[in-house]
Amino acid sequence: MSGVSFFDVFSGIGGFRLGLERLGWRCYGHCEIDGARREVYRRNFQTAVQEDNYDIAELDYLEGADVLVGGFPCQSFSMAGKRRGFSDARGQLFLHLPRLLSLCRPKAFLFENVKGLRMTPSAMVEVVSSLKRTGYAFDWAVLDSSMFGPPQKRERLYFVGFRDGIPKGFVFPKGERNGSAVIDVMEAQVEARYYAPAVIVRSTEFLLPPFWRQRARAIVSIGRHSPKEYGGWGLVLSPFGLSPTLVPGLDQRGQPLYLIEDGTTLRRLTPREWARLQAFPDSFRLPEDDARAYRYLGDSVTTTVIEAIGVEMEKWLA
Repeated sequence: MSGVSFFDVFSGIGGFRLGLERLGWRCYGHCEIDGARREVYRRNFQTAVQEDNYDIAELDYLEGADVLVGGFPCQSFSMAGKRRGFSDARGQLFLHLPRLLSLCRPKAFLFENVKGLRMTPSAMVEVVSSLKRTGYAFDWAVLDSSMFGPPQKRERLYFVGFRDGIPKGFVFPKGERNGSAVIDVMEAQVEARYYAPAVIVRSTEFLLPPFWRQRARAIVSIGRHSPKEYGGWGLVLSPFGLSPTLVPGLDQRGQPLYLIEDGTTLRRLTPREWARLQAFPDSFRLPEDDARAYRYLGDSVTTTVIEAIGVEMEKWLA
């Protein structure tokens, strides 16, 4: 059993906690302002209501935890958004992280955000400058989830810092491709509501012949389906390739924007399949509302990436 403890901020539905508890790390507390996400977190981790922290602006303690962890809001830095950076109130929420580091002085931190943060120069400069002012030594790296088990192409930016200087031997994990594909996470039995109507299947324009569709090991668009009957143009992807990055953006029906070839027909991936693409266990209790489950999972972290970084950090947290 590890002796490392952590405090989970911007906790969402608990992706960081899932990854770190696999290592035996102990969660000393969590903070999430969205009530519906807190409820999902509470159901899965059996936390009491009185243990919840709602607003990070009011948080001024970490219960003596060794490590502060969290994925700070990404909408202000995402390539899919307006990239307003710190001119957006959501972007400014990051500033509570260096505040807590300066106030509580945990041994280390682990933060996550979208890769697009690096492409918003003024925001990246502010993030780096704010962290430097805390006195912590830190480094960052872009890691791809598909190198850590799940067949999802998901590049995210991770920051790791230590109060007493970065150990000379610390390195970010590299991971390795294991050859998994979307088909490996697909459920055997799926409710009819996830399948595309026959008119969509008939209207799909396939771009690759079956021979090539079955030999894909990347994100492979094999066609597109009609805009008129299904709320907008959407890609059709091979189940023998990787999933694109799961994002909270959905179509008019609150469903993912692409279809997967499933035998002779097409369908959406289910929320459970999305959870598997984020390396959430099948025992994890998802929201009953599909649209909510897709949003929460799209906002979350890939738990195996967090676990792998935790392995490297733990070597220096004795």
